[in-house]
Formats: sequence, C-alpha cells, structure tokens
Amino acid sequence: MNVNTGRQIVLAARPSSKPQLSDFRLEEVGVPTPRSGQVLLGVLYLSLDPYMRGRMDDRKSYAKPLQVGDVMVGEAVARVIESRHPEYSERDIVLAQTGWRTHAVADGAGVRKIDQAGPPVTTRLGVLGMPGFTAYSGLREVAAGIVDGRIRYCEDIVDYLENAPEAFIGMLDGRNFGKVIVRVAAEGGIYEQA
Repeated sequence: MNVNTGRQIVLAARPSSKPQLSDFRLEEVGVPTPRSGQVLLGVLYLSLDPYMRGRMDDRKSYAKPLQVGDVMVGEAVARVIESRHPEYSERDIVLAQTGWRTHAVADGAGVRKIDQAGPPVTTRLGVLGMPGFTAYSGLREVAAGIVDGRIRYCEDIVDYLENAPEAFIGMLDGRNFGKVIVRVAAEGGIYEQA
C-alpha cells in the first residue's frame, strides 16, 4: 500500500443471523483529495459498537440501513492530514463519522476537535463519547421514571445470607427475575431464618 492508497471495510453480504467474516470485504481505494472547505482525515482509532449490527439488516429502524457495498458506519478519532477548512489545521486530532476506513474527507459538519491535553483520545469513543452519553442519558431517564412511577422495576429478593451462593449461581444461569438482592438483615437488625 502506498501513501495514495487507503483501505475500507464494506458490507459484502447481509448476515442471516450472527455476522460472519464473509459478510465484510476489505477494499483498497484511492485516498480522497479535500476540496475547499474540507479536511482529509487519517483514522487513528475506530469505535465498534453494537448498533452497527442493526444497520447491516435491510429493515425499518431508527437509522437508515447500509446497502451491500456501503462502507461500514462508525465514529473515529482521526488526525487532520490536510486542511482546506478555516477551523481545522493539519495535525489537529478530531472526532468524526468516518466509517470503517483509513482515510476520509469531511466538510467540518459533525467534526469536533479533541483537546489532547485532556483524557486519552480513545475515551471520546467510549466513556466520554456516544456510548457514555447514551448510558448517562438512559440512567437519568430510568431514575426519573422510577421516581415518578412511569417505570416499574423488578427485584428478585432472596432471604438469608446462606442462600446467597445458590442465588448467585441462579442469576448466572438466568433463573432470576430482575435484579437479584439478598435480604441479610431486617431494617431493625439481624434477619434470621425461622
């Protein structure tokens, strides 16, 4: 591969169930040239996320499905290799929707600079990125829903400390209904088996 050649992963076939390696194809492509108002990005880190599996199916969803031959979607941490955009300089580190590829051109929409003096840049693809924000938002919504009664939750409460091992094994085997909790003591003191 030379400096004018990039690589990308495309959807080669729609999976019938669990994706197989044969559902993907690695392609060599020319590195694009940015036009005025664009940047050329060199991908450093690519996030792989569970939502991508749904995009591989051709069915109605919250997001448009990929077509066979499309580059797999994905967010990446990338370095600006060449800039023809006034807000970005060469060597800037950014977060962008590049897809599964080594190089991408972007017009700046949805591209965000990453402060390299802060946490590791990879955290923008995890705990400080979309997955972390999704978890945070979901947690806030669930907590608010429990407090105001919109969400009912389930707890599988097991009595007595000596039953904890059996409850733990049952949880790992999927025999619980909701969160497994062991009642060890009554609110006023020791909770003893009768």
